[in-house]
Amino acid sequence: MLIGSQAAKYYFPDFWREANDVDIMCEVHPGNLPGIEFVECPVYFLRNPHHAIIPKDHLYTLKMSHIFWNHKWYKHFSDLLFMSKRCKLEWDLFFALVS
Repeated sequence: MLIGSQAAKYYFPDFWREANDVDIMCEVHPGNLPGIEFVECPVYFLRNPHHAIIPKDHLYTLKMSHIFWNHKWYKHFSDLLFMSKRCKLEWDLFFALVS
């Protein structure tokens, strides 16, 4: 499943920044591929239908779960500001991600 800024660009062509990489969430790590970052698939996504591209509300919720991290905080916060009027927070996913 495509996540990250590439997915944001798919839903929002006017997304405020360009993507530097490709972020993929999958159940099984396929090995090293240059320029692609793989993220372990949270249990929530294993219980729900998979999509080729993360649904936009799930992307927003995933970004919201990153706001507690110190890593790239301003980038995540800026993404959230951009997406806040276009997406809604999925509370069950949010709590699954932060717990």
